[in-house]
Amino acid sequence: MKKKTKVTVVIVNWNGGEETIACVNSLQKCTYSDFDLVIVDNGSRAKDVKLLEERFGHIARIIKNNVNLGFAGGVNKGIEVAIKNCSKYILLLNNDTIVSPDFLEILVNHAEKEPEIGIVTPKINYYSSPGIIWSAGGFISKLRASGFSYGEGRNDSEYASNRIISFASGCCMLIKAEVISQVGFFDENYFLYVEDADFCYRVTSSGYKILYAASSKIFHKVNRTSKKDVSNLPLYYTTRNRLYFAKKFLSEMFLISLFYLILSLFPKSFIWAIRGEFNNLVAVRLAFRDFLKRKFGKANYFKN
Repeated sequence: MKKKTKVTVVIVNWNGGEETIACVNSLQKCTYSDFDLVIVDNGSRAKDVKLLEERFGHIARIIKNNVNLGFAGGVNKGIEVAIKNCSKYILLLNNDTIVSPDFLEILVNHAEKEPEIGIVTPKINYYSSPGIIWSAGGFISKLRASGFSYGEGRNDSEYASNRIISFASGCCMLIKAEVISQVGFFDENYFLYVEDADFCYRVTSSGYKILYAASSKIFHKVNRTSKKDVSNLPLYYTTRNRLYFAKKFLSEMFLISLFYLILSLFPKSFIWAIRGEFNNLVAVRLAFRDFLKRKFGKANYFKN
């Protein structure tokens, strides 16, 4: 029997122990069972770490960070382990997902057959509505300075063909380890959000392709962790980080992206003011202020 290619699965946990357990339980039913598992705990409550150690300490490498390093910092810790273990592939998987049994086998098969492919990503459907697409791959918009998904809200039967794309959500991506040596790790300045667009932009700029594999499928519970304690946390990070992305890669059209972002936020700000949602206005103001001050990474305004 042909030996299977070595894969390391990296899951980041932050106060989501029960969801991580459900995710790993679904992974254990995979047809592609020869993988190493790394769970990176991002400074969760002690009971969370204890729970994960009791359930998976015998099958997983559990990395315990003293503080929350964000998505980028968390996955980087897992990627370091995968590189040291000489894994050919690294699968990044959100802890709030449930996977289909054959999803990983399909991803690896595509990656093995096509050497120019650097990342393969599955169809990601809503866990609460399994027949509805959350992401069928995506694209990077220079004007909007971020990555955006195809197919959101569409029926599962749509987007049924494989395609080359420019953006794969960090929710689930199979990365060839050789890509890391070419483009580097995830940029920890983002902390949360847009770091996957940054990584994909570097991957495609280096000559690799990103493949959406339509027959591979997982189910996403969507923002269970980031919105658990504060609803405007995503607003802050996406605003600040889109500005950072535009400045980092799109210098020739940074002012256009900046104008677009301000223009798109203006009517929203008016509605927030009418509704008394001043916390959103504060989040946007802080995002712009921190970008101008070049203050990146983790923000201390939120419980994150």
